[in-house]
Amino acid sequence: MYEEKKAKISFRDIALQLLIIVLFVLILLWLFPTKKNMKQYVDDNKDNTQESTKNDKNNNTNNNGKENGTNNNGSNSNNNTGNNNNNNNNNNNNNNNDKDEAKQYEYSKVSDGSYGEYGPWSEWSTNYVASSNTTEVQTEVRSNLVQYTTKPVQTGTATNSNAVIGKKTKKVLKGYNYINLGSVNSGELLDHTDNYVYLIKQGSHTYRCSSGEEKYVGFGYTYRAGVSYEQLAKDATANLNQVRNSKAPSDCANAILYAKSYTYTLYEKEPIYEYVTEDVYGTTVSPTYENKTDASYSNVTYYRYRTRSYQAGSESIKWSNSDNDQTLISQGYHFTGNVK
Repeated sequence: MYEEKKAKISFRDIALQLLIIVLFVLILLWLFPTKKNMKQYVDDNKDNTQESTKNDKNNNTNNNGKENGTNNNGSNSNNNTGNNNNNNNNNNNNNNNDKDEAKQYEYSKVSDGSYGEYGPWSEWSTNYVASSNTTEVQTEVRSNLVQYTTKPVQTGTATNSNAVIGKKTKKVLKGYNYINLGSVNSGELLDHTDNYVYLIKQGSHTYRCSSGEEKYVGFGYTYRAGVSYEQLAKDATANLNQVRNSKAPSDCANAILYAKSYTYTLYEKEPIYEYVTEDVYGTTVSPTYENKTDASYSNVTYYRYRTRSYQAGSESIKWSNSDNDQTLISQGYHFTGNVK
């Protein structure tokens, strides 16, 4: 339905609407005239009123002249006088019209603003202040204390002749394992070596006495279960010493040892080592220190400022009878375009 209504609008309807708007504006202007039109209307009525008044005065003067004339010469004289008066009136009327039509032209001069004197300086502060046309700023860099720091400072050296200067690893004999190698027979008394231990299981010494009788002394060692290898070595040594220190029987005088027989249990000594770490000692020279307290500083900018006020410019208005008044123009005035 909207599209059908829109299609029916014609150029004639548009022209009619525009005509109504124009008539409405003209009616408003007639009912509410502008200030300029009102002034023109008042000026025109004033001029017409003055001109009508002057004409009435001239007519009265001419009529009085005609009535008072007694002869033709007198009438002519009066007529001439009236004509002269009319001319004078017309001249006066023209002069009045020129005075009414005189215009006044507005001239303006704006004086520049100015700044006042600066006030006193503010106190110094670390607050930032920006300078401007009304604010003068001075800065000063100062070294401010931040904090105290304690740190060690070398004062000399110290010598240590028994200082640990390193580490070393070495192999240390912890003990032995004894390996049973079996029985060994010998007619000699065998002593222990670094690698072997001889344990006399049994043995005998044969002595010949001075009487010709032979005497025997026997030896033996019984292994004890649970004995450690260390104890075994001790026992073997004790056994060997016992045999070595044995003596002939007391009932054999002048005994001579002429035969020996031994049966040994032979053990191989297997060393057991371990590795240990030991300190290495030597002489060192090291620095000596003592604590010293220092103050830390940083640069800080301080600000102070002072301000002044700005006096705004003023405008001076003058009126002139000329729209090109060189006197006012030379004084810095300019024509604003306003006329009254």
